[in-house]
Amino acid sequence: MKRAKSIAGRACAPSVVVLSLAASLMAAGPVQAKNCHLLGQVRASESEQPITITFVNSSGMFRHIDWIDFDGNPEQRASLNPGQTHVQQTTSGSPWMVSDGPGNCVDIFMPKKSRTINLR
Repeated sequence: MKRAKSIAGRACAPSVVVLSLAASLMAAGPVQAKNCHLLGQVRASESEQPITITFVNSSGMFRHIDWIDFDGNPEQRASLNPGQTHVQQTTSGSPWMVSDGPGNCVDIFMPKKSRTINLR
């Protein structure tokens, strides 16, 4: 069996290197979804106060921006590659969901005033 060098320079079996990498990634922990427990509970509400939200994708990963409608269903409004920005006209009290490429919720925002949201 061919040996791979570990980071410390010692020889180890390739399976040990893979297991060490997997353990390192697991130790870092999964990305924690913030406020995603609110999905299905929050809905857009009638509001007369217009606001502007600027979404800045600082995450280094692809992101979807969804408006959560009056029935509590996400409706896609934008797709952002890393580094892209999307300016959205909306109203105060409208919930917005950020999801990853496969559509998993990353966070839900309910802005009350105009603001910039940096996606991480």
